[in-house]
Amino acid sequence: MKNEKNCSYKPEEDDNDYEPTDGKKENEFDIEIYTIPDVDTVRKHLGYEEYEQINPDVIELQQGIDIDTIEIEEDGTFKILEGYYGQIESEQEFYELVQIDEDYYEKEPLNRIEPGRYKIEGDTIKKIDDKEIRFRY
Repeated sequence: MKNEKNCSYKPEEDDNDYEPTDGKKENEFDIEIYTIPDVDTVRKHLGYEEYEQINPDVIELQQGIDIDTIEIEEDGTFKILEGYYGQIESEQEFYELVQIDEDYYEKEPLNRIEPGRYKIEGDTIKKIDDKEIRFRY
């Protein structure tokens, strides 16, 4: 028998399919954010000048190599560094609040997260100021 430390399986009658799970409950919050370097960051990393020609395939390959993952807990905070952008990897859809008028905001699907600090509140990702961050001791 394999060592399946993090797998759970509950056999049922006439159950021929074995599907290991990672032990998470169905409702458990699960979100990862990929931080990907932008084109200028990759260009600098590879030693190219600002206006020097560079093959787009090289940029894309290096972005894939330099990708990093942030795992976020429910109602957690995270930061996307300057020179990077974030991309959400989750089964749940997340939104950002877009200011339409002085006192009116609308939720719009969030595809790309720009540099800054953020807080997840339910299905909304909200950009926060440094003043809003409280440090725990």
